[in-house]
Amino acid sequence: MLNARFRNGRPSNDVSRAGVLVRQLDKLDDTAGGSPWLPCPKLRWCAKFGDRWAASFVNAIVRKLYYTSVPGFILAPSARLFCAYGRDGNSMNRLCDPLFGDGDTCIPGCSPKGMQCNDPDGDWECSYAADELQGALEYQLGRGDDTHNEVVVDLRSITENLPFALDVMFFLINSSPKEEQEIRDVHASFLGSYHLDGQMLPLLMLDLEADTPFSIPP
Repeated sequence: MLNARFRNGRPSNDVSRAGVLVRQLDKLDDTAGGSPWLPCPKLRWCAKFGDRWAASFVNAIVRKLYYTSVPGFILAPSARLFCAYGRDGNSMNRLCDPLFGDGDTCIPGCSPKGMQCNDPDGDWECSYAADELQGALEYQLGRGDDTHNEVVVDLRSITENLPFALDVMFFLINSSPKEEQEIRDVHASFLGSYHLDGQMLPLLMLDLEADTPFSIPP
């Protein structure tokens, strides 16, 4: 399923048709509590990022991630987006108080309405609205500079749908032994927390250069 989604992915406003949505571990979550699939808790330093995750689409024509070896999660197509960038969006610099914003003057990690990429007053650092995902991915291809895209995921669409908000966990073929062990430990903890077995949410290896990028690790 994932290999088909990767192979057939193209710029689209439909999350399920744009490729595979990858969330790499970055500690802007509940890593300290042993549950990096959950938002950063309110009393932690990263609480101001507790309304969003940064992620990227990969597919057969877009094979770049922010980190070259860091493992993470493949998000289910049920994930909702706040916005998308056709490059790195520096979304950490766009905070909302209170969290989750108002959908108008403050959108977590994103340009406010009126300042988005297709708006008259949008600037070069603008984001594309959630329903303009195709535009962001086409912009990425048009840049031709072999970089990753950044999409900002509304964390409510993850937490409200666990454990099914995650399709699989993965490590990259060039992940270090330490990185591989980290995601193996996270995977085991997740399965235990939700009383799942490894067939319901597998751990896979990802080789972004391969024609069939997802495989069962040895």
